[in-house]
Amino acid sequence: MVEVRRRLHARPIKLFRHVFPDPIRRDLAGSRAEYPATTRFLELSRLEFFTPRYEDFPSLNLARRAGETGGTLPAVMNAANEVAVAGFLDRQVRFPDIWQIVEEVMDRHTSVAHPDLDAILQADQWRVRKRGDMLDR
Repeated sequence: MVEVRRRLHARPIKLFRHVFPDPIRRDLAGSRAEYPATTRFLELSRLEFFTPRYEDFPSLNLARRAGETGGTLPAVMNAANEVAVAGFLDRQVRFPDIWQIVEEVMDRHTSVAHPDLDAILQADQWRVRKRGDMLDR
């Protein structure tokens, strides 16, 4: 933790620019907000948190659903997200389509309520077999 603090203090973090590539940053920022290029976390006097805008970020509902359902659904959600994001990076799908792909996969999956490790790994590997189906919409 000390090393992390030292590094944070030594140089500003290009938070928004570092985390999101340009096309995603533009989509997220839109005309509603401007985000600082750098942030010095140790110099912040306070952080404010607001209720998430679920209608603007539908993936939050999917994550909540996966967490509340449990079982193998979180592994399937993660696997579908990895495939959809890879499709976006390969220019096969548009950024706004990512959450819809994940939702479709989650809707088709029958979750195992109390999975063992093998069931979780099978749910994750399901993405390999279904990759083409997910992206051919």
